[in-house]
Amino acid sequence: MQILRDIGTLFYLISPSETAIERIEDIPKPNYVVKAIPYFLTFFVLEYVVQVLKNKRKTRINDGITSLATGLFLVSNDILGKGTPHYFYIKVYENWSLVDLPWNSPVTWWLAAIGVDFLFYWIHRASHDTK
Repeated sequence: MQILRDIGTLFYLISPSETAIERIEDIPKPNYVVKAIPYFLTFFVLEYVVQVLKNKRKTRINDGITSLATGLFLVSNDILGKGTPHYFYIKVYENWSLVDLPWNSPVTWWLAAIGVDFLFYWIHRASHDTK
């Protein structure tokens, strides 16, 4: 079922072999952020409904608006183009990379998944900081 597979992908509940690609040229160009929006919104509404049912509303409206604005900012990256970030990524990689990880290794997949999640967590946390 595609919905369960998408949710599994959202929470890294998939095998590296399911998403491993042998050659860089074969990388598909899906827009994961746009694909994840319905699931984020569903979980957002579900969290709110559970809080109302438990009579423990803890979600602040300003946090919700900030989260949605951050999501819109991430999606707008596609509109503004990805050329500049890719250019800088390649320059950093060419000039300052310390190691070359094997392209099709599960270790590389796990390091990338954890690294992206770690950075996303801090970006998301920073979006809530109001001090």
